[in-house]
Amino acid sequence: MDLKVLFHNPESLTDAELVQLRNRLALQRTVPMTTGVFAGFAWYLIEGVHFKTTPCLKRAIVAGALGFTLGAYYIGKGSMNQLPRLNKDADIIDAFDRKYLNTVLNVTGFGSNYLSVRDYADTQTHKKPY
Repeated sequence: MDLKVLFHNPESLTDAELVQLRNRLALQRTVPMTTGVFAGFAWYLIEGVHFKTTPCLKRAIVAGALGFTLGAYYIGKGSMNQLPRLNKDADIIDAFDRKYLNTVLNVTGFGSNYLSVRDYADTQTHKKPY
C-alpha cells in the first residue's frame, strides 16, 4: 500500500487500503493536538495541586506546546517505522525518478537531444568544401 501512495496512484488502492490510509491520516492529525492539550492541562493541575501554587497560564501553554511537539515527533517517527524499507526496490524508485526528471526536462525544453542547424553552424570551425 505504501508504494502505491508513494507513487501517487490512489486509483489502484482497494477500499480497505483507503480506510487504513484515512485512519492513519486522522491519527497523524489528532495525536499532536491531543498530547498538547493533555500536557498543558496536566501541567496546570500539577502546578495547582502538587506544588500548591497559583497555576500560571503561560507555563501551561509552554507545556502544551512541548506536548504538541513531542506528539508530532513520535507520530511521525512511528509512521516512518511502518513504511517498508526500499533498498530492494531501488530500480523502481530510479525508474520513477527518471520518468519524473524526463517529464520536467521536456516541459522546460531541456529534455531533448535535438541540435539545430544554427547550433551546428556556431560551433563549426572550418568551411565545408561543397
